[in-house]
Amino acid sequence: MLELANPDETAADERNQLRLDMETTKFDADRYLGDLFIDEDDYIYQQAISLTPHWHNETTTDSILTPEEMTSIAALPSKAARIVPSQISDNSTRTLYLGLWDLLFSYAYDYRMTSGDATVESSWTLSILSPLLSWLDDHPSNERLEDTIYASLRRGLVYPYVRNL
Repeated sequence: MLELANPDETAADERNQLRLDMETTKFDADRYLGDLFIDEDDYIYQQAISLTPHWHNETTTDSILTPEEMTSIAALPSKAARIVPSQISDNSTRTLYLGLWDLLFSYAYDYRMTSGDATVESSWTLSILSPLLSWLDDHPSNERLEDTIYASLRRGLVYPYVRNL
């Protein structure tokens, strides 16, 4: 699932350019244009378009956990955090948030495509859409949120089955 051929031998600043080059090579304009004419009989596309993810449902306040599960979670012993937030630098915090965006984009795409029921292909989808997972591209602290969003959208146009969600 890792697209980076030699992660141990590739410098972190080199990975971004290698990733961009690979995405440019793999982008197929004809395939992308073909998605504009998806047949209405395409079951997967119709399911993905009609799905309303749980985070869009503002009327539901019900928990996805049963009362017994909530009691079990509350009874779990608490452990001291291994990393104290004050020990994380602002640059590291920014890098973590950018990586989180990257992962959330991949998750949201997979959730929509599988109607919230992950499949055996979900791990591939999550890893291929995420530059963090597929290229170990860890979003340097000087990267803007817009750059991270652009990277996610770019991969969303290159790899998945349906590219115009």
